[in-house]
Amino acid sequence: MNKSILLAALVSVLLLLLGSGRRLEAQTAPSISYDNNPRSQVVLSNAAVSFAVQSSGSPPLNYQWLFNGEALANGTNRTFSLYHCQPLDEGDYSVIVRNDWGAVTSRVARLAVTPPATHLSPLHFTNPLGTRLPYRFFVPAEQTAQVKYPLVLFLHGGSTFGTDNLSHLNPPHAMVYVSYANQVAHPTFFAAPQCAAEWSPEFYYALLGEFLDRLVSDHPIDTNRIYVTGSSMGASDSHFGGILNPSLSFWAVVSCDQEVVCDGSAGRDVRWAVATLR
Repeated sequence: MNKSILLAALVSVLLLLLGSGRRLEAQTAPSISYDNNPRSQVVLSNAAVSFAVQSSGSPPLNYQWLFNGEALANGTNRTFSLYHCQPLDEGDYSVIVRNDWGAVTSRVARLAVTPPATHLSPLHFTNPLGTRLPYRFFVPAEQTAQVKYPLVLFLHGGSTFGTDNLSHLNPPHAMVYVSYANQVAHPTFFAAPQCAAEWSPEFYYALLGEFLDRLVSDHPIDTNRIYVTGSSMGASDSHFGGILNPSLSFWAVVSCDQEVVCDGSAGRDVRWAVATLR
């Protein structure tokens, strides 16, 4: 055989084996790193939302999104979107990623769908000295006589100081406690006062203590299940819920990178409060 023909044949075989390089790579099953899982979200009703996953593994990768464990017929891409979220869309979303070498299921992402902040009553508390505190208030729609319910007190962050009694609930993450599904499972009072400057101990702590006294007096609130939570500066101040009114028992449920300080006895309910922040 002609040497040049033999050499050409050998080169062709080598190129065929090498291909694009992929044929020499190890074939791997899909995997999803912690930061590439879909994220939990809180949205207003009728808003749009998207979930996404980033996975590694040998192609081709196939996707199947799940809602409360059931496959979604239109959820076969790397992302899954809802364009007009409704109460029935609230729940747990996850995705299975498959290839010829295996499969992996993502962490669960919780979607909470809430009413708009304007759905909460705009009220003002006035103490005996005439000092006014604007707040939004949510009352559980379904209440049973002689039953007392939890109260969540939300303290907003520094970016929403003011007196409009509305902007402190934007974005709506604090409203997770009054999402449609949470209120069905855990009927809860929700109060979100707004301060004009900052949650200063010299002024607002005393005012908030009086405010809580009024809420407990006027509504069937379980004084063993009062949860003080907050965002940013409000999260820092939620640590000190116990000094708002020493006669009441508080749980601090912090929604940012702060140390959590708890004081209370209703362990079952504080686990629920933390779970709703996922």
